[in-house]
Amino acid sequence: MDRERDHRVDQRIPGAGARPRDHLVALGLFMAALPPAIACMRSVGLWLDGHSWFPLADGLNIWSGAHLALNGQLATLFNPVAYGEWFHAHFGGDLHTWSYPPDYLLAVLPFGLLPPAVAVLSFDLLSLLILLVALRACGFDARFTAAVLLSPAALANLYDNTNGALFAALLIAGLFLAEKRPYVAGVLIGLVTMKPQLGVLIPVFWLARGNWRGILAAALTSVSLVIASASAFGWTSWTMFATRVMPFMSRVLVQLTAKPHHGPRAMIMSVFSLAQQLGLGFHVATALQATTTIAALALAAVLGRTRAAPVPCIIAALLLLTTLATPYIWYYDMIPASFAVALLARDGLTTGFRPGELAVYACLWITPGIAPEMAMRGLPSFAPVFVVLSLVYLWRRTAAFTSVASGIGGPGPALD
Repeated sequence: MDRERDHRVDQRIPGAGARPRDHLVALGLFMAALPPAIACMRSVGLWLDGHSWFPLADGLNIWSGAHLALNGQLATLFNPVAYGEWFHAHFGGDLHTWSYPPDYLLAVLPFGLLPPAVAVLSFDLLSLLILLVALRACGFDARFTAAVLLSPAALANLYDNTNGALFAALLIAGLFLAEKRPYVAGVLIGLVTMKPQLGVLIPVFWLARGNWRGILAAALTSVSLVIASASAFGWTSWTMFATRVMPFMSRVLVQLTAKPHHGPRAMIMSVFSLAQQLGLGFHVATALQATTTIAALALAAVLGRTRAAPVPCIIAALLLLTTLATPYIWYYDMIPASFAVALLARDGLTTGFRPGELAVYACLWITPGIAPEMAMRGLPSFAPVFVVLSLVYLWRRTAAFTSVASGIGGPGPALD
């Protein structure tokens, strides 16, 4: 009985019952959230004053994709040049690109029936509600949930009217529910394939973990999405996505990060982008990103088999590694990383921090919120550096990566 009780205690959410330094933590969260919150209010003010559609521009991608799909204009939607011209003609501002696979249209199609502004704001609120429900379903209390919902990354997602909160909810809930609800978790992770760069490490992690039921459910969900979208929009939608949109987005990634004074490049949080921002060149940046991705995959396998750390700490490490594994991750996609930081900081408030640890977490927490300002000033984003340092502190805190003997010597505890 004592062993079972100790095991349950080890698997709990770090610091779940602790409430130290409340006022200091609340002040820190408020100060960190202030820049993106001001940006959100400024955008809403501009839109309400009728100055332009610009504050809702990225959100209007959601409405535009659904609207074009409902009206049978898929050839325009999946043609980056034609779509950019169509978007500019309707809303002005910069040219935009539809970068999502056809199955994502299944999720956003109902929003095409609403007026554009209503669709954008409805999607924003629904995404935040789904993230709230996901965090509560995973057992996090109201204060922890509020901290994540008010994190700079979450507010930056709201500022840009994007889907970062939605996919963060799917990713976090899928990983945390895998132990007790493997089939439900598999379905949630299967839905993440609509934005596949966010789930690139999960197959390796679950294979090493032995979560076969989750893998089966995720695979069936992914295949079902492809078949359903092909039935709704035709197989040509997938052909156009693969031959037109994907190559175009690859060029966009290279162009955004290669131009020395191009504003948006500092809003991409990847190793590839940082290397380009530091002037290391395309080939060096590609090599660094490839090396980082391979290392992240290897560490995901180690995490899947480790027995040395509580499951929440393992998931925090996996979410941090995910931000390093993909070359294309924007600041509003950093909500899972912010969630991981919240876990680690909460544990530290209970057990204490090592020298410099809290400062590293604070830098990673704040970075998504100030990324637009950094970009406007041509300054690089060092998010990957803060992620690596956070992983080092996590390793020192839990020994999650040093348990090679116990983790690789035999199969780790299955999540199912």
